[in-house]
Amino acid sequence: MKLFIGLGNYGDQYAHTRHNAGFEVIDRLSDRWHIPVTRARCHGLIGEGTVGGERVALIKPQTYMNLSGDCVAAAMQWYKVQPQDVMIFSDDIDLELGTLRVRPFGGSGTDNGWRDILVNAGSDRFPRIRIGVGARPRLWNLADWVVSRYQTEEERKAMDACFARAAEASAVLFFDECDALFGKRAEVRDAQDRHANAEVAFLLKQMEEHDGVTLLATNLSQNLDAAFLRRMRFVVHFPFPDAAARQELLRRLLPPGAPVAADVDFAFLAEKFALAGGNLKNIALHAAFLAAKEGGQIAMKHLLRAAVYEQRKNEIVVVREDLRQYEDLLEDESPRG
Repeated sequence: MKLFIGLGNYGDQYAHTRHNAGFEVIDRLSDRWHIPVTRARCHGLIGEGTVGGERVALIKPQTYMNLSGDCVAAAMQWYKVQPQDVMIFSDDIDLELGTLRVRPFGGSGTDNGWRDILVNAGSDRFPRIRIGVGARPRLWNLADWVVSRYQTEEERKAMDACFARAAEASAVLFFDECDALFGKRAEVRDAQDRHANAEVAFLLKQMEEHDGVTLLATNLSQNLDAAFLRRMRFVVHFPFPDAAARQELLRRLLPPGAPVAADVDFAFLAEKFALAGGNLKNIALHAAFLAAKEGGQIAMKHLLRAAVYEQRKNEIVVVREDLRQYEDLLEDESPRG
């Protein structure tokens, strides 16, 4: 789930003002993705939809700018996402009118809305796109300037183009397990084949019309339709990690500050459990939770139990005797040979 939040002030009197630049971007994303932003939830107006196989929510806080953190924190809790899954759009008087600044994270600066977000969410790791609305003229009060509208036709045109660029900047399409969507078109034998082929053709057309970056991930590239393969500019292969790579991954997944016990045998774990990096990450996290529950260090028994559980998720049974000197570290429910 990805959240796209545009900051601004609600009410007709603030429509199309400088402070509502974030709202303007959300309106364009709403039109582009055909997602109405009308549902009242989490102190804001929300619209939900699917873009490139990923669930997204477009959000316009209804708390006034300086209390934006109430909406952001409530939405993160509702959708159970991390700051890295939230893209926030806001105005910036320190940027030249019509320019954009993209950052993966950062502080609040002098913006009270951003300050409230960081305080309520407890993090500054939010990707953000700041939209330049121009510096305050010398004779203007700052509060009046940010709620003023654009003065000339040139300003309005520049900002309209800027809002469009900001909407496009956020639209990186990512298709995970893409072979399920972009499979090879088959000979039409029935209505189901015809529907599947039409779906592939439609997705191909949408990708050609998209101006941004499109990422596809799969473990079965041989099943992709040739029409998609011809359009790929780059293909990156990630080989399955061997024992040495798995050992290094496990070590790095437990950072230097983690309380790791001296009995952890990384070499044995890497040799015994031939798993991909995502599975190893799950093992490290699960082991950390098991250790935290006991109030102690991350020990070999925690990593073994987490690894066996991860194998069980993949319907692979681990026999205790196969664990040799570590078999007694497992709980009783693990089968014996």
